[in-house]
Amino acid sequence: MIDPVAFTVFGWSVHWYGILWAAGFALFYFVALRHGGRILNRQSVAAEVDALLFYGGIGALVGGRIGYVFFY
Repeated sequence: MIDPVAFTVFGWSVHWYGILWAAGFALFYFVALRHGGRILNRQSVAAEVDALLFYGGIGALVGGRIGYVFFY
């Protein structure tokens, strides 16, 4: 079985799912900026992507918690 802890830094365990969450948000941010910049000017796209990433992150955390409560 795979260990859920990727590595430990100063006594803090870094889990694989945390790394994947961060990678997913970073990938979304860069892809949205790149593709959105082709359609609109750069400043308006950056502000919209920032807001979408923030609200999407909040929604993912709340939705994940609600799903956990319902299923487990």
